[in-house]
Amino acid sequence: AGGGLAEFRAVLNLYLDFALRARFAAVAKLKRTQRDLPMATARARLLRAVAENQCVVVAGDTGCGKSTQVPQYLLRTGHTRIACTQPRRLSAIALCRRVAAETLDEYGDEVAYHIPFDSSK
Repeated sequence: AGGGLAEFRAVLNLYLDFALRARFAAVAKLKRTQRDLPMATARARLLRAVAENQCVVVAGDTGCGKSTQVPQYLLRTGHTRIACTQPRRLSAIALCRRVAAETLDEYGDEVAYHIPFDSSK
């Protein structure tokens, strides 16, 4: 009976090692993708503008990182209660899930959505 348990532990350790490597690879790919977005080059300028002004309007092409990266930049620099508006319910939920995944906030402690009649918190 002890041999079966030892074999199970060995297989479990191999699986956990595989899963951990896959997770690290996914995070590394995500970081490369974030670094290559146009918003990444404007990060310092954006944070300076936020520090110096009460209101900052961010404009950029679709897919440049306005909705996914700017909230993360603000979160990492100590800002709280960051609101990011979206025109549709589905896009608000999808954005919340994307930012939560990118910040590794699996349990919704920092990133959430709120739409009429539904919220993730």
